[in-house]
Amino acid sequence: MGLEDDTWGEKVVAIVGLAEGAEEITLAELREFCGGMASYKLPTVLKIMPDGIPRNAMGKVNKKSLKKELF
Repeated sequence: MGLEDDTWGEKVVAIVGLAEGAEEITLAELREFCGGMASYKLPTVLKIMPDGIPRNAMGKVNKKSLKKELF
């Protein structure tokens, strides 16, 4: 998701929901995993949601409420 940034307008934020029993991931590991992507597409911020990413009644992620909740 994009988050406001004073320098570039927006920065890339990765929000990760962990599956039960999954190990946590670091920003460096995530960036390495995405290594084939253009550098401007790589996340600069990582937020981990241990209980999963909240969804609305239709099963979709509500990015507006997620931004308010996390940032």
